[in-house]
Amino acid sequence: MKIFAMILLATLALLPACSDKGLSGDAGVDTGTEGDSDIESDTDTDTGTDTESDTDADTGTDSYTDSATESDPGVCEGSGLEPGQYERTIDFDGLERNYQLHVPTGYDHTAPTPLVFDLHPFFTNAAIMDAMTGFRAKADEEGFIVAQPNGIAGSWNGGPLCCGEAAADDLDDVGLIRAIRDQIAEELCVDMKRVYADGMSNGGYLSHRIACEDTGLLAAIGPVVSSIGFESVDECLP
Repeated sequence: MKIFAMILLATLALLPACSDKGLSGDAGVDTGTEGDSDIESDTDTDTGTDTESDTDADTGTDSYTDSATESDPGVCEGSGLEPGQYERTIDFDGLERNYQLHVPTGYDHTAPTPLVFDLHPFFTNAAIMDAMTGFRAKADEEGFIVAQPNGIAGSWNGGPLCCGEAAADDLDDVGLIRAIRDQIAEELCVDMKRVYADGMSNGGYLSHRIACEDTGLLAAIGPVVSSIGFESVDECLP
């Protein structure tokens, strides 16, 4: 388990460099397969503001769409949850879903804070995932919020190839993660430009699928022991 946690943390270390609050504001999503398409978005590091077009001094104007340009940073007026561990539920697509939410020690209600989704493997759950990753403790050290959802029957719909009941029933787990993010942002000061997902196995498949289908949801992913859950990479159309 310790080895996996080290691998996972090393994977996330490859994400944009850490800011004073923990994870950085640059956005980039890697689908994690050789030769597959990459998904990137840029932040204007000179002015500190995100733009929908970036002027290249060498080539002129390079237009692009920022993949993590959610405008509302969350509830940042000093209200919300205190640091600690919470069990949350959400009604989504006619089902009651649940997730573990960890608010880090030293959390500041007025400061936009990164959010990391920690997605468990097939046939496991949020508690087992935290035992493997140690992300709640890491969140306290680095100052980020952790959400650890539970899949249906221990499974996520990572695409036609994976896995279990969630894939068989074609559950909208991409939409679920977005709904959970929005619910958390109602209670905490979430930096919408620094929302990330790591995942192992089936959880990694789901993080890949989010990157393929909802590029505005995550700034970057850190999947391990997983691939894209489609027959062809051509089905990944960000």
